Amino acid sequence: MTKKQFAEIICKTFNLKGITSNSFVYVINCTLMGIVTVKVPGRNAYKIYFTIFPLWKATLKECLEIPLFQQAIVDTKNLDIYLPENMTEEDISFILHQCVLQIPFIPAKDITSLDIIKFLYNKIIEDPGISGNFVLEMKVYTLIYNIALICNDYKSAENVYEQISQNINKWDDAIFRYWFGDKKNYLERLQEYDSNRINLQINIQNNLLNPKISKLPKYEFLD
Repeated sequence: MTKKQFAEIICKTFNLKGITSNSFVYVINCTLMGIVTVKVPGRNAYKIYFTIFPLWKATLKECLEIPLFQQAIVDTKNLDIYLPENMTEEDISFILHQCVLQIPFIPAKDITSLDIIKFLYNKIIEDPGISGNFVLEMKVYTLIYNIALICNDYKSAENVYEQISQNINKWDDAIFRYWFGDKKNYLERLQEYDSNRINLQINIQNNLLNPKISKLPKYEFLD
């Protein structure tokens, strides 16, 4: 079975649509969620990830450049699955089953903002790859913060500020500055909740008008 056929099955099974040749997603409010396939260097195989992209960057291209969250789909031994290029029906059936077991947000559907926020906080705690890398941790915090603002959940946004402010002094200054800027300025910007929300809304609305986005299945964060 070809990768194209696999993509068609993924999209039909989970109500997703391709936005790139490797990314199969749906719109949920201010994010894109779905499945991404990544070719493994040196192997005739792909790894499969549950991925969340933002929709609040200045352009759709920027939104798709770097996801804010990725979770590899693993097998029954908790090892990353390598889907062969010459995939069989059994391979496909197994990966689809593992996706359903490991991703609570597919098939595409409306979900509550609290469910996705809880899921992301749990990943910060449970995933050593995230908890041991403050850059990845910050990306997840950014995701939680911006979803909270868009959903008028200022309490959750303030909680993100508290979490970051309590830990920021532990993180390497130079690495933090490279990714996020000056620490003091970053914390000050986080507290500009109203203006941040307005800026997010402007970019989201612009990106939702993109023809590629308009063709995707669309769902909402519920209260």
